[in-house]
Amino acid sequence: MLLTGILCGPYVLNILDPALLGISAELRKIALIIILIKAGLSLRFCDLKKIGRPSLLMSFLPASFEIVAVILPALPLLSLSFTESAVLGAVLGAVSPAVVVPKMVSLTEKNYGTDKNIPQMILAGASLDDVYVIVMFTSFLGMETGGSFSFIYLLSVPISVFSGVLIGVAFGAVLAALFSKIHIRDSIKVTILMAMAFLFTGAEEFITSKIIPFSGLIAVISMAVIIKNKKETVADRLSEKFSRLWLPAEILLFVLVGASVDVSYAAKSGIKVLILIFLALFIRSVGVFICTFRSGFSAKECLFCALAYLRNRSGGDRFRSAFNGSSLRSDSFERCSYRYPYHSSVRCCGNRFFL
Repeated sequence: MLLTGILCGPYVLNILDPALLGISAELRKIALIIILIKAGLSLRFCDLKKIGRPSLLMSFLPASFEIVAVILPALPLLSLSFTESAVLGAVLGAVSPAVVVPKMVSLTEKNYGTDKNIPQMILAGASLDDVYVIVMFTSFLGMETGGSFSFIYLLSVPISVFSGVLIGVAFGAVLAALFSKIHIRDSIKVTILMAMAFLFTGAEEFITSKIIPFSGLIAVISMAVIIKNKKETVADRLSEKFSRLWLPAEILLFVLVGASVDVSYAAKSGIKVLILIFLALFIRSVGVFICTFRSGFSAKECLFCALAYLRNRSGGDRFRSAFNGSSLRSDSFERCSYRYPYHSSVRCCGNRFFL
């Protein structure tokens, strides 16, 4: 699907309608919401309790390791400043829910690794990782544009997670009670869940800027988890509905991601960039092994967790919105713009990141 998107995209054959590419970000967000709801409908409280420590560590430790692994070699290899290297590390260090979540949901449905709750651990860790990396990216970008790094700002990570969980739990409990007292067709329930998810993600920026830090994606997952644990029979039926929705959404998501990849940057990438990428991924894997140390996993299971966490997202729409208007040098990031197709690419043009 990625290859199809690359070939049909504007940088190769250019046969996709520009109008479709113009709403690419919105369509990808819809696809992501679908799989996040499905993921939440597959998580139980008892499973989450068993994976508490390693899941919490995986929400920030591997990303932190990769950020440091990018900063240190990028200074001499790419001639970047410290803050430019830090911004680049934050972009490259994010886990992609669009890749990790559907694979882990598929493993859960097939009962692979569920005896030790490995797919659930990776699901929860990847969801929180996104919040952490966004905060780090914004902090480093503020440093580059004249501000200063404040550890107090890091408090927005637990606050955004807590507020997202709180709102998601509240709405999930209300919907579970509604589904219990009023007979509603499953198709209408799917519509209601999608509408609530759009509300959470759409209001995220407003709530964060005007009230408190808030994560819409965490709220979406929390809402689905509550429904799963209060109305498991309903949740199982809804999960099947979202599985059907995910089939076309998956194609749309990865074709559009592929269409955004400018393959010309692959030719411009030198050996220094490849060294930086593989070094960062190796250090990231070390971070995953530390997270799973003494968690009762075998060596193969720890290796699987490390490989699953290599599926990174480079750039992204929320990185792009924070990057707009900044004075960060675009030429610096073009030199580290290529990441093999699994990781899409980071492309800096006119001081903007594009996924």
